[in-house]
Amino acid sequence: MKNKLLKLEGVRGFAALYVFANHLLTGRILVKGTWFYSIFDLGFEVVMLFFLLSGFVIFYSQSQHRDQTFSGYFRRRFKRIYPIFIFALAATYAANCLSAHALLKLDVGNLFGNLCMWQDTYGMKPGVHIDAFGGNISLWSLSYEWWFYLLFWPIYRYVQPGAQLPLVAGLSAVGGLLYLAWPNQASLFLLYFIIWWCGVELARTYLTGAMPGLRNQLPVVIILGAFCLALAVTRNFNSAAAILFAHPVLRQFCSSWLFLVAALVWAGWKFKGFGFIPRCFSWAAPISYALYALHYPLAVSATYLSFIPGTGLQIAGYILIVLALSYFAEFVLQRWVNQSFWTGARPSSAA
Repeated sequence: MKNKLLKLEGVRGFAALYVFANHLLTGRILVKGTWFYSIFDLGFEVVMLFFLLSGFVIFYSQSQHRDQTFSGYFRRRFKRIYPIFIFALAATYAANCLSAHALLKLDVGNLFGNLCMWQDTYGMKPGVHIDAFGGNISLWSLSYEWWFYLLFWPIYRYVQPGAQLPLVAGLSAVGGLLYLAWPNQASLFLLYFIIWWCGVELARTYLTGAMPGLRNQLPVVIILGAFCLALAVTRNFNSAAAILFAHPVLRQFCSSWLFLVAALVWAGWKFKGFGFIPRCFSWAAPISYALYALHYPLAVSATYLSFIPGTGLQIAGYILIVLALSYFAEFVLQRWVNQSFWTGARPSSAA
């Protein structure tokens, strides 16, 4: 993406590092039930920041790109998300084998489902049949991102701008209703689409030269708030889907609404005090996608460094390995893919 927005880079870096810290600290270090544990137990909610940022970035990037064809758009999105995703699948399998000290049997069906971007958190959500590969739970959101990309194109290209937000809200409402009646993965993709599209609307306003604020984003705030209320009402229904809507879906929608409102209010204050976020976390933005996709099997569920004496040294080793492989994935693998298979400017980073 040309002229990268420093503030968004900082938020992206913060979100990736928080999810890493969330899984590492709650999975290996902190005691459940403590206040410090609670601070770092919001990984599901923070992933919604990625959705909002992704919607913003994709609209911002696509609206300014010289190639407006679907083939060009699809190629850019595919070549950004799939190389590191496939690398993460291979790293997950390798880390699991090293931790088990054995060559594990490869679940071909599960691998194929992940490659088709149909994975989610199996056992947590009714209607989910493809678990994230190898227990790498971070991969659940990448399937959502992929289908958001595909849903975005026809709406962006063929629907009048003023009708796009109502159409997306309608699609997400239909997804929620269908899921209540018949829990299935496709309906979940549709339901969450409205969160991602909120980022699109922020970018649309930003590209007009105006700063997004509560006044010009009031329809977005109201629509996302209405989804939160509707999901809260479903808790009274006696069904597996209703239980899911109570947790974690309702929490994720409410956190998305809070992130959105907080950002708009902060924008009205000209982001006073915000500068520390880019200063502290922008360094992680260029490796944020790889960091997100790789950290769980390489550092959280891993035991392949158990031969090192001392828990502290083991954790330090895991962190260094994650950072090193994230750097390799973004600055070596991704750049090689871009140079070998795509001659345009480097595509924007995935959220």
